[in-house]
Amino acid sequence: MSHKSLRTMFTFMVKARVLLGRMKAGRGQRAALADVACWASTVVGLEDGDVALGCREDGVLEGMRGVSVVAIAGGVERLYAGIGAALGLKKGRVVMVFVERHEAGGRGWDEALRVAAELPIIIVVLPRWKGVETDADLCKEARLAGVPGIPVDGQDAKALYRVAQESLGRARADGGCALIETVMLPDASDAIAGLAEYLLARKVANKAWVDGVEKKFVALLGQRIG
Repeated sequence: MSHKSLRTMFTFMVKARVLLGRMKAGRGQRAALADVACWASTVVGLEDGDVALGCREDGVLEGMRGVSVVAIAGGVERLYAGIGAALGLKKGRVVMVFVERHEAGGRGWDEALRVAAELPIIIVVLPRWKGVETDADLCKEARLAGVPGIPVDGQDAKALYRVAQESLGRARADGGCALIETVMLPDASDAIAGLAEYLLARKVANKAWVDGVEKKFVALLGQRIG
């Protein structure tokens, strides 16, 4: 993993935290704050011509990455929209579909996975937060439908990046769909703080750079608002 990719992921995560911090405080905001590693580590691999379909309408993904993200209600509906988009893509382009845990599985999900199996689609299932999500084994269901299912710690930005890059590379080479299921471990730590510590320990960045990322983005937002 290059130093540039690590710094870019950290920047995306900080941007997402700043944007979410401007939202009205509530349960949804707290849940989303814990998803920033899942977003940043996966969208960092998107390129011009790729398509992203999200489950949020607050502009956080767009503001973090600078790519257009279309928000569509309903997990199965979003996946079918991704299938339609994938059928019209040029060779080497991919579709990334974000799905909240409670939206995955259930009626119509397995059939949608079978349809998506040979298409260049990366499905990113966000962690369990609300306590009401399906208990389905999504990775097992994916594999039964012919789609590789890969569970990853949703707070480990580096592991998420590696899995996403492998899945994107496979999809771009006509290898078909993959499902990345991000999971929340009982002893989960803050993903942004953890990545900052890694950057400093490996001398990927110095403390002035780490501390300055948020300050620069907040200043930029202030200029745009002004």
